[in-house]
Amino acid sequence: MEVKDPLWFVKRYHIDYHINDEGTRDQQCSDRVVRARARFDGGDQPLTLGVQPTVGLGSVLSIFIAVGIIAAAVAFVFQLVSDMGELC
Repeated sequence: MEVKDPLWFVKRYHIDYHINDEGTRDQQCSDRVVRARARFDGGDQPLTLGVQPTVGLGSVLSIFIAVGIIAAAVAFVFQLVSDMGELC
């Protein structure tokens, strides 16, 4: 799934200056930022303002469930260990 924002909308937020706190001068973006943005100007990849997902929802859900099961198992083992301490 690729989200494309209108170019005029994206250009409003991609400026050539680093905005600092109030009372300080704005600075020109570093060369690294300018080079990274140059890849997108007229290139294959569109400019976007959002995050492009690289992992599918199914993978995320399975990882989330696996972490929950592991956390429940660890909690259960701690509960068993604490009950054994009362028996001794």
